[in-house]
Amino acid sequence: AEDGIRDVERSRGLGDVYKRQVLDPFAGTFSVSAIAAETGRNSIGIEINPYFIELGLERLRKRGGDNIEISIIK
Repeated sequence: AEDGIRDVERSRGLGDVYKRQVLDPFAGTFSVSAIAAETGRNSIGIEINPYFIELGLERLRKRGGDNIEISIIK
């Protein structure tokens, strides 16, 4: 997760469109998505483990409150 957070921070130097988009193909507990939300970016987190998805959703709801939109595709 720490590497993903650094990647989010590094993306600030890219073009405007890229500054607002983060893709995390191995989301785990969605740490990168949580940091992206805190820094005003959209994110797509992909995870196949239902246990980690539940932990991640809980984390995102606590951090994002009403300002976060979560879509689950099975």
